[in-house]
Order: sequence, then structure tokens, then C-alpha cells
Amino acid sequence: MNLRTLVVSAVLSLSLLVALAPAAMASVATFTFTNETGKQVDDLHIEFVEASTPNPPAGPFGPFRNDKVQGNTHTFSNGTVAANGTVTLTFTNGSPDVKISKWWWTIKGTREGVVHTTAP
Repeated sequence: MNLRTLVVSAVLSLSLLVALAPAAMASVATFTFTNETGKQVDDLHIEFVEASTPNPPAGPFGPFRNDKVQGNTHTFSNGTVAANGTVTLTFTNGSPDVKISKWWWTIKGTREGVVHTTAP
């Protein structure tokens, strides 16, 4: 292999690494949320540090049929979670970590229980 071929190969390899770098930084995380309110709830609200997308984006979202997004907050609705029941959801984003800043349950739009400030 001559020097010119080696240099061209190196440049192409670096170009490929740069092109794939954003995809390599994408994160996937799965969280299980437990309804500790003592009541059946019908919405789950999750606020992320950075914009995140459910995986798969079109659902299903556990027992919920809808996902309304406002900024970095997802509201999952049209479903129910029994007292002490759980919901497991997977999210992706373009940063090294999927981080939740807070999450909470509601019943007909009214918060039920505490606002959790750590990931489940």
C-alpha cells in the first residue's frame, strides 16, 4: 500500500467516524414507574432533562393510548394503573444519558401523590 492510498483510507475512516458519532451518542433507557398513591390513576407525567422520545414513538405506551408532549414533558393518558401497579416505558434521546428530572401521577388531571424528583 502506498502513502497516498493510506492517507485516503485514513481520511475516509475519520469521515465515517464523524458521520456516525451523533448516532453513537444516542441513549436508550427503560424505567418502571410504580403507582404508590394507593389509588387507581389515569395519567403519568414525566419531565426529562433533555427532550426524549418514547420507544417505539407511536406506542404502545404501557396501558396508555396517548402521549402529549409539551417541551421536555410527556403526559401519558387514556389508560389506568391500579394502586401498586407498574408501568414500564423505554425512551431514547441524543445525549449520553436519558435523565428524568421529575414525574408524577394524576387522576382526571389532578395530581395524586408526590412529585418524584429522582428517576424510578
